[in-house]
Amino acid sequence: MKRTMPPVTPKTGYLVTTTVGDFTIEQSVLTNLYQPLLSPLAYVLENVLANQLQVHPTLADRRLHSQLLTLLNTGTGKLEAARDQLEAVGLLRTFFQEDAVGPIFVYQLQPLLSAQDFFQEDLLSTKLLQVIGEQRFKQLASRLKRYYYDPAQLTETTHSFFDVFTPDQTTLSADQQVTDEVKATLSASQHQEELLPADGFNFALLAKQLVGDGLVDEDLRANRQLIISQHLMYGIDEPQMRQLVLKAVDWGTSNRIDPRQLKLVVAGQFETPVKVDDEQPGAAVAENMEGLSNEEKQLVKVASDLAPMTFLATLKQQTGGGFVTSSEKYIISNLLNQGLAPEVVNMLSYYVIVQQDLPTLRKNLVDTIANSWQRSHIRTASEALKEIKNFNQPRKAKPRKSGKSYRRRGGRVKEQLPEWAQNNQSGKKTRTKASATQLRESQQLLAKLKQKHDNKKK
Repeated sequence: MKRTMPPVTPKTGYLVTTTVGDFTIEQSVLTNLYQPLLSPLAYVLENVLANQLQVHPTLADRRLHSQLLTLLNTGTGKLEAARDQLEAVGLLRTFFQEDAVGPIFVYQLQPLLSAQDFFQEDLLSTKLLQVIGEQRFKQLASRLKRYYYDPAQLTETTHSFFDVFTPDQTTLSADQQVTDEVKATLSASQHQEELLPADGFNFALLAKQLVGDGLVDEDLRANRQLIISQHLMYGIDEPQMRQLVLKAVDWGTSNRIDPRQLKLVVAGQFETPVKVDDEQPGAAVAENMEGLSNEEKQLVKVASDLAPMTFLATLKQQTGGGFVTSSEKYIISNLLNQGLAPEVVNMLSYYVIVQQDLPTLRKNLVDTIANSWQRSHIRTASEALKEIKNFNQPRKAKPRKSGKSYRRRGGRVKEQLPEWAQNNQSGKKTRTKASATQLRESQQLLAKLKQKHDNKKK
């Protein structure tokens, strides 16, 4: 039974992803083996989609089909037929959802089979034979052995390892011990699970539940860092994460987690504003608040309560609007992967967006500050805020001689690196999904701090 697909319109969004880290098209295989099975438009569509792959794609990076239709100079009906052909020969998997922005197709490019594997695949090879005929089919198959000569009638004289090398028997035992230690170290590093602090997240419980759902424990360990980074970025708890992971499993094929699909699922779930029915108290803040004003103490609590993505989105909402870009999501994810505590990441975002009055996080500036904070063992929001204050105090009395200037549309933006960025792990707080009250209070506080900061500059 043919599946019913939502129709493509010029206003329908689409996103191009893939399942491999370094996607390339072997043109000789595509042209000689796949192209006879495809229409000219499907052949072009494969190459066009491959050229539209983006690094760390999210649903926010979507394009409109109107762009694709213009590029291909075709209509929606022919585009859908070409897409169906790519799906039929295994070059494309298509997913659909409708979110707050609108309908969107996710086109997941699949790696081409090698020529050897293509001829081993019954459906594809049989169809190719029917299309191009027996003579051409055998010609293509013979290319697989065009460099091969059968040595059956010859005498093999290949040397073995011990024919060429003579191990030193006197040190063999000691050498074996060294090599065993290195192998053990490398093996342990492959299963290292503590690169990211779990931040109160019970990964062991989640893994046990997912194994009961049919997932492989080894695959869960391999994706532990990804799962925890998504928890840290968005404040996802264990029950929520369980449902999101299950949506990102390649059921029926490998029963394993598709990392890219998990990122898409999480982004699709949390791109829209947070809506919570039950009020939840924020996590208790164990901070050294000495020397901080009441407003600063509130800021520390907000930074400790909110997940980095929620905090950054709230910051932007209260400082002139704008949205969290895909590059900012990558920057935050990278900071968390480097071991920076989520509340420290939030204070870094506060410094860049509010104190520096920049519209977006900038990787070079953020990395420089984060690196310095790590070297100074900044582990909490209050420690980060005190670093910011230590820099701001002397700046009022003494002009800065250093600083990088970057030109952008509408004027010149001054990007000053703090003293701790020029000179030169994580707290165990449990972050839950922000409640409506938390978000309202956070927005009011950040708006107030922004206004106060703007007044000081006048």
